[in-house]
Amino acid sequence: MEQAEKLYVKRVIGHLLWIADNRSNRKALADWWEKEVSAEIAELWNVDRTRLSEAFRQAFGG
Repeated sequence: MEQAEKLYVKRVIGHLLWIADNRSNRKALADWWEKEVSAEIAELWNVDRTRLSEAFRQAFGG
């Protein structure tokens, strides 16, 4: 969990301006998470990326 959190924070910092500009667009944010973060977290957790992305969208919205 800690590795995934560090990965996520690193990616957010790298895209902070874009994320701030799109803060009201949950679909765009979820698309970004799926493209930029989901593969590495799925690998860390040894889970299916598609199912992880679906679960993220259900929890986050978008």
